Amino acid sequence: MILKASPPTTDRRVIDTVKRTLAAHDGLSLLYDPAAEKPKRGSLRPLSESSLDPAIRRYLESRHPDGLFNHNTTLGFGSRQGY
Repeated sequence: MILKASPPTTDRRVIDTVKRTLAAHDGLSLLYDPAAEKPKRGSLRPLSESSLDPAIRRYLESRHPDGLFNHNTTLGFGSRQGY
């Protein structure tokens, strides 16, 4: 089955876009696995904990003074420990 996307809107939220697309087709429904959660504040990790080269760390700190989101820290945190 090929689904046609619903008309574009200024709303860019994924769940709402999927709801509109599925609502445009009979017999389809939207289920969440896991259940949808309300938005929550991201978790930041300070660059001072990073094992990145100091020059790279200084550059990133100038752009992101509060640190990086946890999911963005995989390569630069703990890499000297063999991760």
